Amino acid sequence: MTTLTPEQFAIVTRELNAMLVDGDLDEAWRVIKMFADRHFNVGLAALPAGLQNRFAQLGRERRRRYAAVLSEIVTSA
Repeated sequence: MTTLTPEQFAIVTRELNAMLVDGDLDEAWRVIKMFADRHFNVGLAALPAGLQNRFAQLGRERRRRYAAVLSEIVTSA
């Protein structure tokens, strides 16, 4: 388990909000899931309500749609 200081926790929550604003849902979900799985000394309930709600909307399981990933690769090439 990783122990986050209050300052580190604040940085993580700011970064999570930035990821969500930027549309980086997969990475934001991955980090929030780490809180849900108790990889840190604070759990999901410690996150601001907005992040908890977004995680609930994204679902407890997340799988990448390979057609979307392929489309991103082709578009950026």
